[in-house]
Amino acid sequence: MIRSMTSFVSQPIKSDKFKGRLSLKTLNHRYFDWFFHGPEWPELEIELRSLAQEYIYRGRVEVSLELATTGAAGWEVRIEEGLVQKIGEICEQLEKNLGQKISLNADIFFKIPQLITIKRKELDPQTRAWLKDIFQQALEKVIEQRKKEGRKLATSLRRSAARLKKSLKLIKKYVSQEEASWREKLSLKLRNILGPEPVNEKRLEEEVAYLLIKGDIKEEIDRIEAHLTSLEEMLASENRGPRGRQIDFLAQELLREVSTLAAKSLSLDVVKESLRMKAEIEAIRQQSQNIE
Repeated sequence: MIRSMTSFVSQPIKSDKFKGRLSLKTLNHRYFDWFFHGPEWPELEIELRSLAQEYIYRGRVEVSLELATTGAAGWEVRIEEGLVQKIGEICEQLEKNLGQKISLNADIFFKIPQLITIKRKELDPQTRAWLKDIFQQALEKVIEQRKKEGRKLATSLRRSAARLKKSLKLIKKYVSQEEASWREKLSLKLRNILGPEPVNEKRLEEEVAYLLIKGDIKEEIDRIEAHLTSLEEMLASENRGPRGRQIDFLAQELLREVSTLAAKSLSLDVVKESLRMKAEIEAIRQQSQNIE
């Protein structure tokens, strides 16, 4: 199954304790890459990451969780009473030394480091399960988007494979015509050199055979056909898995075989068709970077 690596989902969330928004974006990446922006709840983040890896093999996953509590119950406020007592003692001493009363307002206490600590309460199991369920729903929407885009990519890749097969068919046709072509060219060349003297047919056959062996590309053609068959099977398969890297590897192998074919062939038509194939294979490689 071909799936794209790009998608985006954003949805509001609300309960009797929290309200906010969950955003989930996936981008191209060689491996699974995780980024989380939200409240510091390490246990929840670990669970969300594990859940994401069940759905996504490859790509960057960016999660933004914005939460605001709907009441005071979601916060934990801690006051260092020993520090407050110490500040009070210092103020009393200053009043005695200065001979005047020192007044303290609430703002001052909030500005003193470590005097008041405010943090979110740890999640209870019910709230954690609720957030995981919302995240799973967002993941399912993301997967649907990736599948939809993947179907478009698969269609494009099938068209590329069809064009490659068409080019390969032309190359096979040119190869079948090479023997007669080289026989005619060599015979004409020898006649121009020898003039009225008769052409040695045995030597002509040897030269033609040498050129055909030197430019034999049958093995390359067979391997290209095998790679194209593998690509078509991969595009038709419904099995889950990281197809992008597999398609990229196949494209590299195709490019190598076509380059060898172009270098070995003695036919200008084959070389021209090989260049068209290389351009098509490069397009496949580019598309594989967008496939999971």
